[in-house]
Amino acid sequence: MAKTVKKTSGSEGVGKEVARLKVLAVESLSSFNVLFEHASGNELQIHDLGHSELLSLFSKILFAIDSELDQLSKNKNSAFRRSRIADAGPDSVDYLNSLLAQCRKQSFSDILIAAIIEAATMDQVRMNEKKDDEMIKFKLAHGDRLVKSGIKLLLDYMALLSRLDTSESTLARLSPSFNEKISSSEIFNLKTDLQSMMISELQERFQRMDPFLSGDRAFRFSESTFFPAKLGPVRPVSQFYGFPAAKEFFRKYLSAFSLKGENFPLLISSLPGLGKTHFTISYTLSFENLTLILCEPHHLEKPLVEIIEILGKRSNRRFVLFFDDVDTRKIDWYYFRTNIGGSCVLPENITVVIASNYEYPANILSRGGGFTFPFFDEITCQEMVHDFLMSMGMKTPRKELVSVIAADYVEDFGQHVFEELSPRTLVRYLERYHNDPVKRKKALDLSKQDVITAPDAMCFYEANQKVLQRLKDSI
Repeated sequence: MAKTVKKTSGSEGVGKEVARLKVLAVESLSSFNVLFEHASGNELQIHDLGHSELLSLFSKILFAIDSELDQLSKNKNSAFRRSRIADAGPDSVDYLNSLLAQCRKQSFSDILIAAIIEAATMDQVRMNEKKDDEMIKFKLAHGDRLVKSGIKLLLDYMALLSRLDTSESTLARLSPSFNEKISSSEIFNLKTDLQSMMISELQERFQRMDPFLSGDRAFRFSESTFFPAKLGPVRPVSQFYGFPAAKEFFRKYLSAFSLKGENFPLLISSLPGLGKTHFTISYTLSFENLTLILCEPHHLEKPLVEIIEILGKRSNRRFVLFFDDVDTRKIDWYYFRTNIGGSCVLPENITVVIASNYEYPANILSRGGGFTFPFFDEITCQEMVHDFLMSMGMKTPRKELVSVIAADYVEDFGQHVFEELSPRTLVRYLERYHNDPVKRKKALDLSKQDVITAPDAMCFYEANQKVLQRLKDSI
């Protein structure tokens, strides 16, 4: 509950209270400036942090209260209008109501501490610099003062306005969530000393509220919560072989989103095993300012507004929502049509990528950009082998050597060494080839003979037909 200001009588008591609150306002504005503002030309701007929109509202509240305290010191009756309706332009209560609405389920104290820790420590994390303990302590000192002075200012100023309202109607305009979201906090109370806490402890507590500042680049989304995703080794984009059109498309698409915020949905389709998942993950993580959110296919059948609002507020980050293994034949597309290109417009820091083994309905495909991987055939196979040999240092791999290696891969498939003909099994074959000098010498010798073996095109055709039939039978 809001702390009740001790009642005094007459203008002298009000004057002392206004003077006390004025000190809190000045302290809060000063510390806010140190933590969150920087000079840009002839004006101050707020740093691009995870909660910059809420910080902007908090700044407006502090300036409004500071100005209103000056008015109160001259005429205590100026408090009356704030109990009922604002004059021209918003006042502190208007800004405060907007801030409370944007806090959603979190308390403002928690959000403010999250922003303070980010401002104090994340420069070193982002730049991979050695931790500057003195600068961190300096900023945390101001953070400690801002939390205590700022929160106390909000509580005590609203209590003063309520007390000065002779109609005893309290602040009818103030949101009923004020006491809950301003004064309650799971990780903070007025006795907490932010400076004395270990940075690691602060980070740990902070990440419970804003996991994206953990340094992780990939997250899973479940039950309105984001969890760091354990992806295992992610193949660098330089180790993707063949499929030149796919590589160029993914590079251009994610580059445009990374640099310009171009975020039309990307709808990928192909037979299984051609690289939809690996391409999406690797190319997304190749851009340092992109964060990957791995969603379950069934999330497409639920309202997307919540996740869009959560991520949209973090305007300093760009998120790729990836829905993998979506069965386009069975899914209910209602919420996708509504939330993507329908009544809702995606914030420019969010894009959506969907991968499926099936084609998309026409009314869904029209809402984004589509890309279909080509079939994996003897030509694509040899393109991959060619790129692989170049990655080993060959400037111009001989077509005879490429053909021999591709043919040996198909032979291994025929001997049931691999369960399918696909890019992923070819990569496994090439890894064995790379690590086996005897195998490499044998292939080189065979490539110099008069008769050169070639991969059997019919094997690829039959393998693709079997995959297509399995997909049809899965209905």
